[in-house]
Amino acid sequence: MPLRISEEGRGFVDAAGRPFFWLGDTQWDLLRRFSLADARALLGCRQRQGFTVVLSMIAGCCEQDLPDVAGEFCLVGNDPAQPNERYFERADAVIAVAADLGLQLVLGLFHMRHRALFTEEGLRQFARYCARRWAGAPNVVWSAYPAATPEYVPLARAMAAGLREGDGGAHLITLHPDPSPCSSSFLHDEPWLAFNSSQSWLHYHLAYELTAADYGRTPAKPAVLAEGAYEGAQCGAVHTPHLVRSQAWWAYLAGGHHCYGHAGNFQAVDTWTEWVHSPGAGQMGVCRQVLESLPEWWRLIPAQSLLADAPRPGLARCVAARCANGRWVLAYLPQPTTVSFNLAGAIRSANCRGTWISPVDGARFGFGRYATAAEVTTTTPGGWEDTVVLFEAID
Repeated sequence: MPLRISEEGRGFVDAAGRPFFWLGDTQWDLLRRFSLADARALLGCRQRQGFTVVLSMIAGCCEQDLPDVAGEFCLVGNDPAQPNERYFERADAVIAVAADLGLQLVLGLFHMRHRALFTEEGLRQFARYCARRWAGAPNVVWSAYPAATPEYVPLARAMAAGLREGDGGAHLITLHPDPSPCSSSFLHDEPWLAFNSSQSWLHYHLAYELTAADYGRTPAKPAVLAEGAYEGAQCGAVHTPHLVRSQAWWAYLAGGHHCYGHAGNFQAVDTWTEWVHSPGAGQMGVCRQVLESLPEWWRLIPAQSLLADAPRPGLARCVAARCANGRWVLAYLPQPTTVSFNLAGAIRSANCRGTWISPVDGARFGFGRYATAAEVTTTTPGGWEDTVVLFEAID
């Protein structure tokens, strides 16, 4: 059974109704540029690193008219009414491999660069074909990459209609606007839009702001930071592991979910064995381990009011969240700093213990016991680029 939306509307649950931790990776050309053996190796690596979701495009990244590794095109003559059976047979196999590894695949049906290829009816027909083909797949989520402009609203609705005709609503649907920032900006109220996706891209400071804004919308829907800055060299800059893990922590503590990416996945696909083990990818797994170690982690509530200091701009933004059960408070401090916390009311016990956690390797160091009624001040450990701070109730 595919993923569903949780009862409170802000998270995901698996087939058994258990909270599902969304940690995504972008592999836009997974269905086109990888042999089945390489796809299995890549996905296996990501699964071991802690990823649970992989984003890809059915026809590959951006250039619609390129063949797959076997020389097959997605569409015969670029006609949405003529999907190429041999191309889709390879895609079937990759989707099955991902399912065996417990990985969800977010499959994009079109990108705005393909706009000339699709009429509304043509996209509806193509969406219906894909949805029928993979109606029984337990690990498929649907997406597309339009601009967040009125022009794309009819096209998005046609796609959604085709998907529902094909799989009867079995799989979740989102939209990932490109280059526009968020699906919520123009389609939040659509009943078929199961969750919102946003793209902060190179505007790093927006990772928290976009996610927090989507978290606060009604009706409640999960908020996924689907695309930020990619680790590695991109657009004339080198994005460090520190930057990419900051984006993840900002998204999660804003109450949302996160997708990582390495620049090589679209700039140097054939060198994947060189970048698949990049430091930032490994640190995504650390982020997941820390969050999942917290009791009822899925009940996280953003709580910037816990930070006694004035908000800090840009890459210095400190963020905090608490659990609805009152057992813990978690904060992320992206730079060396001293921060004061107001814990009264957030932790339902008279005392708490403080722990520093390294977002690089997950190492933990206790730094004291405190009365929750008093303001607590802590300075990040020397030599750390960034720090996670955990306060836990002491019964």
